[in-house]
Amino acid sequence: MPIRWVVNGYYRSGTTILFYVIKKSHPEMLHLYEPLLPILVETVKSHPVGSVVELHGLEGIFDDYYKIPDLDSLFKLHRGMEFNMPLSIEEVVDYLDKIDSLEYDVLIQPNNAHFILGELKELYDCKVVHIVRNPADCWASHFPGMQRWVSPDTPAYKGHPPNIGAFWLYLTFDRLYREYKDYLDELGITNKSKDVDKFLACWYLCNKAAISNADYVFNIEDVVRNPEIMKPEIDERYYGMLDYNRLKRANSYLRYWVDRRLREFGFEEVMYSV
Repeated sequence: MPIRWVVNGYYRSGTTILFYVIKKSHPEMLHLYEPLLPILVETVKSHPVGSVVELHGLEGIFDDYYKIPDLDSLFKLHRGMEFNMPLSIEEVVDYLDKIDSLEYDVLIQPNNAHFILGELKELYDCKVVHIVRNPADCWASHFPGMQRWVSPDTPAYKGHPPNIGAFWLYLTFDRLYREYKDYLDELGITNKSKDVDKFLACWYLCNKAAISNADYVFNIEDVVRNPEIMKPEIDERYYGMLDYNRLKRANSYLRYWVDRRLREFGFEEVMYSV
């Protein structure tokens, strides 16, 4: 049975809690959390059924992988592909074909499928939901436990691997910079820019690509405040799990700084399009 739904969003945009609530609402489906995660195999193997993911404090979000009869063959396909930021469906199609052939209706929740959503829809005849979050809050949430103190000068390696950065930022920017070099150079965003500017470039390019191909686009704060906008995908019994207080917000200075930077770069159109 096919891939029915895709719930996509840039890293730290609130897709995890949304995925968790949809999973609770529709237990008859197979829900695959971050199937395009570069370290998926190691992550799933380190989270047996019922385990809690420390970052999110949620139980069992990787459980449905263990329902797959031939999980090792899926993992073998995963290991042979580049998942940092696929720009074409051809980069991951063999792997997604395997998921599409499973004996379930499937929902997948990637954080890096922005540029292939149109091809996903065409190939698998699925519906796509894309989630957008205020970039200041999104950036601050790249640093769990210190969100309120994050500033424009906070480096992406703070609390993260120095060669990868917060949530794959360095690898993501490198790939997008190769693809959009002339455009980003004109804006003054290069490999020597502040990490927050690199993030804003990634946030803008990824969201812009995703919005243009999604069937439904929501701001995560709107969903949390009014879950009915995603009914029947979210069962009203689980509305209470969408706690606004779980969405950690940036401090007022970072929000002001990011808002100004969005206008300088011309990136604010993403927020207006939701």
